[in-house]
Amino acid sequence: MLTYLFLTIVGFAAGVMNAVAGGGMLVVFPALIAVGLPPVVANATSNLAVIAGVFTSGAENYKNIRKLPRKYFLLIIPSAVGALLGAILLKNTSHTTFKHLAPYFILSAVILLAIEPFLNRHLQKRRKALARKHFNAMLICIGLLVLILAVYGGYFGAGFGIAILALLGLTSIKTIYQMNGMKNILGATALTVSLIYLAHNGLVNWHYGFLVLGGNVVGGFTGAYYAQRLPAATIRGIVITIGLIAAALIH
Repeated sequence: MLTYLFLTIVGFAAGVMNAVAGGGMLVVFPALIAVGLPPVVANATSNLAVIAGVFTSGAENYKNIRKLPRKYFLLIIPSAVGALLGAILLKNTSHTTFKHLAPYFILSAVILLAIEPFLNRHLQKRRKALARKHFNAMLICIGLLVLILAVYGGYFGAGFGIAILALLGLTSIKTIYQMNGMKNILGATALTVSLIYLAHNGLVNWHYGFLVLGGNVVGGFTGAYYAQRLPAATIRGIVITIGLIAAALIH
């Protein structure tokens, strides 16, 4: 009973964090390991736990998504292919190997989360200049980079959205809001493909996953409501601290 309550609270906390600052998976993954799931299963189950928040964010950003040039939707293809490759790699990674790799993935995600505010400010400053440029010839290059990032997204996932946002800063997408919309689409694609493959191969603990998912949905709505009232910098600092502690404990 205490395990159920713990995972529900973790899911709620992750939902609030994702809505306000991001990085909820950095809380969910170590929590699932703490209740006894093997590292690979904990990582796969984390996808189920946070998937609702990704789709909710996409729905909230629908108006901006509709304004995106259609050519950018082609990036869904490399996102799906890369996520599938990453999930296949995860399936063929032993629990021992993944446990050794996980702290480095977490630290990478923590670094991305820490620099995300500076990244957003940089993109906002450049958005007018980017709006005047066209990178049609670069779309294939952008697609290849999305493919590479999606492999990481399918394998581990935390920090994938922030990396994609940085990449979209090189395109001619006009506003940061549209970039966020495209990021949500690619994130939802990678997460869904990875989850389907991993679930098909029996690597998702549905019982624990749905417990965290339930809390995550409530936390997401709560975080969205209080997003303008809670200090994002404080929440971000807490998430970063938890990520560092998790990396140390898992290692």
